[in-house]
Amino acid sequence: MLGLKRFTLAAAAALAVTLGLGAHEAAASTVIGSCIGAGDPPAFDVTNNVTPTSLCFSLEGLSDGDAAKLADLNGLEINGATGGWTSLDKFEPFGSNSYFEVTETDSKNGTWSLFQAAIDAYGEFMMVFKAGQDNNTDPAAFVGYILDGTSGDWSSPLLKENNTAEQRALSNVELFARGEPTVIPLPAGGLLLITALGGLGFAARRRRKAA
Repeated sequence: MLGLKRFTLAAAAALAVTLGLGAHEAAASTVIGSCIGAGDPPAFDVTNNVTPTSLCFSLEGLSDGDAAKLADLNGLEINGATGGWTSLDKFEPFGSNSYFEVTETDSKNGTWSLFQAAIDAYGEFMMVFKAGQDNNTDPAAFVGYILDGTSGDWSSPLLKENNTAEQRALSNVELFARGEPTVIPLPAGGLLLITALGGLGFAARRRRKAA
């Protein structure tokens, strides 16, 4: 009986390890890759296809469905942090809402803008571009950028495999956001100036009343 119990416990432990590995593999199905191709010079470099940005990365194996895609992204460490992303909308591939706008000068180039509603609500923004053709695309079917400004330009970062001089048209562009908005503290000199101006205004009002 004791031997059977030990066997049962060992089997349960092995099953738990197996399930744990399976869960880990599923969570790691999306891989963050580079925006720069191999070779010297590199086969491609789409780092600056969206500006201004602070980070570019490819997303290999990212799910296509909205809920699954968001879950994949929130399971990845991006720009030094994991999770917290929410989708602010997806355009196919151009459009505008209360948070942001993506325009086109042609099917593979255009501009982007964040609106005040987004800036007031969130502190970090990620724009993800999806290729119109998933297969045979460099650096991957999805490419993401961490935005470093409130407006700028974009040029399709999705290239035809083995012919990277040819840009692919976009399927969609999605904006994700997370975190609290950054509050820039007023310098001490600014506080003193405001206090002084307030004092001058109060003194002026008193003089007018006295007159």
